[in-house]
Amino acid sequence: MAPRKRKVVVPATGQSPEKIKYSTAVIQTMLKSQPNQTIHAKLIRQLKGLYATVPHDSFMKSFLQVIKRQMEHEETNEYAKNVFMFCAKFVADPEYSEQSETHPVMSSLFDWLLSTISYAPLVRFRICQLVNLVLNALGSDATLDDSICDKIQRYMLDRMRDVSQHVRVQAVLALQRLQDPTNPEDAVCRAYIYHLDKDPSPKVRQTIISSLGLNYHTLPHIIDRLWDVDERVRRHTYMQMNSFPVRQYKVAQRLKFLEQGLTDHAESVKKVVRNVMIPQWFESYQQDHIVFIEALKLDADEKEIERFRNTAKMTLLEIFKKSGVKEMGALLKFSEESKVVPLADLTIERAICWQALLEHQQTTDTGEEEDYMMELSKLCEYLKQFIENTGNAAFMMSTDGNRTKSALATSTSSSPHTMDKLQQLYFQYILLTLLEIVGMYDYGDEFGRDSLKLVLSGILCNEVLFEMNVRLIMSIFEKLLPDVEQRFKFFVDLVNSVLEPSRVDFSDSSRVLVDKYFERHPEQTGLQFKISSLRLEILDLKEQENSLVQQKDYKGAHLVTEKLNACNEELSNLLKPLAQELSTTLASNTSCSSNSTLESGMFQKSTLNPRRMTQETISKCLQICFHLVNSPSVRVLTPMVCDLYTSFISRHVQSSELHTRNWALRASTAFSMLYDGLSKETFQLLYQQFLHTSSTRLWKTAIECVFELLDRYGFEHFDLEDESKDDSRVSKSSRQLFNRHSGHDMEEEVSACNGNEFYKMSIHFMDTCDEPVICKTIIEGFCRLVLHGHCSSTDIVSKLLLRYFNPTTDPETQQILGIFFEGLIRKRRQELMQKALLGTLFTILEASNESPLAEVRPETVLKFVINSTRPIFCNPGVNPHNTIAISFLRVMQDNLSLKDLLKLMSRELLTLEIGDDPTLRANLANAVDKMMVRETNLDPKIVKNLTTFRELMRGKIVEPLSFSSSRVPAIIVHGEDSTNSDDQSIGTARSEVIEEDDDEEEDRDEEDEEKRADSRPNINKSILQEDSDTDLLASPLRSRASLIDPNNLSSPSRPANAQAMSVQSPLTANAENRIEGSTMKSLRRSLHFGGSANTPMLPPATTKQRTSTFKVPDASALHKIRAKPNSTVSEKENASTNETVASTGQSFVIPATQETTDDDSLQKASDPEDIPETPPEPSTPVVTSATRGRRSAKSKQLTSNARSLSSSSTSSSEGDVVNASPNAS
Repeated sequence: MAPRKRKVVVPATGQSPEKIKYSTAVIQTMLKSQPNQTIHAKLIRQLKGLYATVPHDSFMKSFLQVIKRQMEHEETNEYAKNVFMFCAKFVADPEYSEQSETHPVMSSLFDWLLSTISYAPLVRFRICQLVNLVLNALGSDATLDDSICDKIQRYMLDRMRDVSQHVRVQAVLALQRLQDPTNPEDAVCRAYIYHLDKDPSPKVRQTIISSLGLNYHTLPHIIDRLWDVDERVRRHTYMQMNSFPVRQYKVAQRLKFLEQGLTDHAESVKKVVRNVMIPQWFESYQQDHIVFIEALKLDADEKEIERFRNTAKMTLLEIFKKSGVKEMGALLKFSEESKVVPLADLTIERAICWQALLEHQQTTDTGEEEDYMMELSKLCEYLKQFIENTGNAAFMMSTDGNRTKSALATSTSSSPHTMDKLQQLYFQYILLTLLEIVGMYDYGDEFGRDSLKLVLSGILCNEVLFEMNVRLIMSIFEKLLPDVEQRFKFFVDLVNSVLEPSRVDFSDSSRVLVDKYFERHPEQTGLQFKISSLRLEILDLKEQENSLVQQKDYKGAHLVTEKLNACNEELSNLLKPLAQELSTTLASNTSCSSNSTLESGMFQKSTLNPRRMTQETISKCLQICFHLVNSPSVRVLTPMVCDLYTSFISRHVQSSELHTRNWALRASTAFSMLYDGLSKETFQLLYQQFLHTSSTRLWKTAIECVFELLDRYGFEHFDLEDESKDDSRVSKSSRQLFNRHSGHDMEEEVSACNGNEFYKMSIHFMDTCDEPVICKTIIEGFCRLVLHGHCSSTDIVSKLLLRYFNPTTDPETQQILGIFFEGLIRKRRQELMQKALLGTLFTILEASNESPLAEVRPETVLKFVINSTRPIFCNPGVNPHNTIAISFLRVMQDNLSLKDLLKLMSRELLTLEIGDDPTLRANLANAVDKMMVRETNLDPKIVKNLTTFRELMRGKIVEPLSFSSSRVPAIIVHGEDSTNSDDQSIGTARSEVIEEDDDEEEDRDEEDEEKRADSRPNINKSILQEDSDTDLLASPLRSRASLIDPNNLSSPSRPANAQAMSVQSPLTANAENRIEGSTMKSLRRSLHFGGSANTPMLPPATTKQRTSTFKVPDASALHKIRAKPNSTVSEKENASTNETVASTGQSFVIPATQETTDDDSLQKASDPEDIPETPPEPSTPVVTSATRGRRSAKSKQLTSNARSLSSSSTSSSEGDVVNASPNAS
């Protein structure tokens, strides 16, 4: 046997590495820095001395060991913070940081910090904090190696995505000195901007605002935080922007800061603007009020100058509260005799300061009001001087650089022909400011009242005015003439005086003067013949005009009126030489009587200075008529005012001038709201706008006016069926013979409409119209009708629900719908939402992939309706959840093969609050048993949900007490005493089921979306054919006892007074029934449709590019809509056509008059705005099937925990139910 081998240990030739030891001196020196920071300088010198004696590795090991131990303490630990501050100061010492090469201490520290990764959020926080402290401790001119900077940037950008907000805050601070704001592509700045908008933590957004460098690239992103959801972020934004010089901001940005800050709903934000920003900005302009207000001025258009006026007044009032008004008299150049701004110094800035000064004096009650307000009569003289000598005003001289000062001084006309656009804007808004000052007086001086009447009536008659000035003057006259009858007479005479002088004087005395002239000049026979023929033609045109008005041919009457005005102007030109010669003759002949001299003067004035009838004058008179009757004090119309409608307003409802027709339709509607005899005629005029025009502005006005009439009188008032009953009987026994001259009558007959046809047409336009303004107006109108009880259509409520949850709905429309549903809950009319639930759900489930409804989660809609219809929000004894449970079980029985639908409804069944009716609960449990017996292959999740619901109905599960329910569940379950442990386990089944569903719901989202993309379910919707109030209750799910017993309060049937609540007489729908805080205002009180202040505007979310065409159905489509039966369309047809409405609705392109604004600006007479008529021949259809792209990955939605059922009333309210955005995922 061979000898066994043994292992021989070979001694190592080299020496083993020495173990690095800690330095006790270094550790003790660092720990001494914990108490306070006052001794840090001394300890730094000691530590530098130790570094020279201790090896580098031992020093760094001891140094890092202290840092590691301090990282274990909480964030608020002051001792740990002092140690980190000491370390940062030591590393950033100039001896180490200002060397050409990076010092080994700094290099080793950064290498360890930027290579350490920990699962503990506290450690990650301390690492970022220490890096931040070191960078801040470096000098302002310090430099770092590129490799270290790159490491810090990569590490901190990664930490900005940390789950802990505190870590993200420190990462933001650490990156502050590594950013390059001048480079738009800088990685740090891009990360800052992204997290400034997307980060969910207010602290992170707040830190980024402080850290991001300010320049013209980054400033807009910071300004966007003025609308941040968190008030602390908004407040911090103002604090940060205040550190930037005010002169570096653009004028629009300054105005935005003050406007948004002074109107913010958070008091803390307002305090910053009042106490910090405004005083500092005011100091930057040497406390000169005029110069400061001028720095805020925007005057590009009416909207901007109105913003400037309002914001400047708010700012001045805040300044006056802080610094007083002692210097304002000298600044405005008031004299001791008159407390007015001299006309030579009157600018828009001084006018605003003047008004703000008087408002401040009235609100503070200091007793100094008399020192700044003069007598009303003297103010009227000043106002008259301003009107007559506008060319001498300072704003005219400052805005015209081409004309000399002397030329401007000789020009005293305020006509738009002598002013440019900017001067006209200044004139109108200075006049508005002066009128608002006039409105501050109490009108106790009778002499002053008479003077004011003369001045204001002269302004109305002679000046070109914006609608805002007309409205303000009319409101002042309501105080001057409080008696309605007297005010009616005054303005009827005023309107007639404005209109009639446009016609040449034809009094007998004038005729005599003209005849005498031709007697002295017999050779001018041709001129005499021409004047006589014009006189006859004018008389003939007057008769034609009156005849056409009586026949209600307003279009023909308007054409005759234009011819009549042309004849009057021609006759005036012929009579001018005669008037001049007659005046010269009478002036040389002193023996003439006083009567003849007076007659000659009147003839000369009316001939030489005729008042030409312009479109501006007509629009102004229409506005006067509108505001005359649209007053809270006006209840009825007198015959005198009704004659004004016949003689003036009705002649312009078919005007070819868009601005004139728009105001004529408004005035006609205002008259119709008070006099039902005009309502049907006005209704037909408004309907004709849809057939014969393509102007967006006219469509919007017509829709608003029609809905106002329907809200006032109801649909039945405009039903034309009763009037045509006799004709229908004749048509059965006779035949209408053809008449070649009946074409005009047929056209008029086709254009007739009733309330039901307008209802169907509006629904069609709401689904097919591409103009968002029209859709929003129709939606707003239907919301009003539903709220006021004039409309209870399930189809309408379903469409409103779909619009509310549609992701492409613009924010303003969504806000209107949110207010509508809030009002519906407040009025306790959730029954409408319950009826529309199934139709809405089916439409969403069957939506095609191209439809934006495919992105709506059905669970969101169900939760919204279920939460809105909880018993706490309903009338006592009414529980819509009973009916919802019945309908869900019916749909599940009819669609047992649709797994997703069954899962959805079975899960939501557990969130319902079913009433305590034992019969109802037994029927629901039996229905579940039958369903499970009928279909044995149900999904386990569905079976578990249904089993839990069944046991809940049978009382085997003790429901937790819910404050949102009117019932108290039984605590003891009879017959189950021996199985307490089993009951306890079953009692938790309900919450466990919903918890499991919530946990798995996120994982199923993408899978469900893929399944929905592959195929759409074919749902059995037979339940929609049945009436929800009768057929559902008569179904096998209900027992006969519950149907017969009228005292059963838990029955889902409607209460006895439900009909009285849902249908109201048109005369009883008063202002009391209107929702408070709604953006929908009544025409009776505020018919001014052009006012944009009625609805605060959020920034629009444009989903597709606006085209230059306004797409509406062609005439044949309108006739098809009107040809449908007057009965309402069945819900089955609506549900089946919702999916194919995009493909079947043919849209034709009609060139639109692009009227995107409702502001009533001055219409130029030289450039009339004609209304294009719809061509009678059919156009070529244009296929506009824009495919909306689906989102690539649907965002995860956190579903609400079903355990909140036990405390839903404490955490939910009416506002919580409807105010949340439905599109949030």
